[in-house]
Amino acid sequence: MRVKGVRGKPKKGKRAKRRQRRIKRACFEEGPRFSGAKHTETGWADGVFLHHAGRKDFFDTLRQRETAAFSDILGGIVMKLTWLGHACFLLEEDGYRIVLDPYTGVAGYPPLHIQAHAVFCSHGHFDHHATDCVELLPERESPFTVREVETFHDDRGGALRGTNTVRIFTAGGLSVAHLGDLGHQLTAEQAAAIGPVDAVLVPVGGVYTVDAAGAKAVCDALHPRCVVPMHYHHAPYGLTEVDSVEPFLELWPAEEVHHLQGAAFELTEQTAGVIDRKSVV
Repeated sequence: MRVKGVRGKPKKGKRAKRRQRRIKRACFEEGPRFSGAKHTETGWADGVFLHHAGRKDFFDTLRQRETAAFSDILGGIVMKLTWLGHACFLLEEDGYRIVLDPYTGVAGYPPLHIQAHAVFCSHGHFDHHATDCVELLPERESPFTVREVETFHDDRGGALRGTNTVRIFTAGGLSVAHLGDLGHQLTAEQAAAIGPVDAVLVPVGGVYTVDAAGAKAVCDALHPRCVVPMHYHHAPYGLTEVDSVEPFLELWPAEEVHHLQGAAFELTEQTAGVIDRKSVV
């Protein structure tokens, strides 16, 4: 197993400090900038926003409203994740864009063409390595640090489908692990190397990856606050031989599953539960 670090945590500049002061004023002095807000002993709240140091009561009604109000207060500096289909995601932080596992030739999904500053692929198969579908933007400093943990695409040590690289992206104090086409349960060493993460993007469809029960066990080993299933069939989208997302969702308490109508959501220190998207970009 190989674990490689990339770059240290970027230093906070004057711009970041100004944004922190703006967040503090919005949260604790001015109050929320949306209607229906009321002040409580723990902060400002209207049923969606409840924020105070030491509390994690944000998104009590995530299934009814996504992140518009919180994004307005924070000035858009939270990490945004957009599911582009299959196992492909767009990560955004402070205007910097990363595409993960770009696909081609996957039934139902439209041809992929997107701009990004960087692209990462978990392995070399066609449905995860279509780098020519990503138009690279001019280079600039990345707010992300990236770590890698080597795993396998099957449960036979790579004998069937080779290796698979798990990557952990960290920015703004938040970490997201993209598990690629993980095909086995993590060893204790691999789980420790991935480390504590806020969100996990996990394949759930089986056949080429872990199935629903296997994906749930992986999540239980990593203990993320937020789980995002990927790499499943939802007609007419996706590989027809793999399973749907429903068997995976059924393994979680219903109150922990949040059904979003869009393809994007914003990850914060309070986002929790299983995020099920009903559409793709």
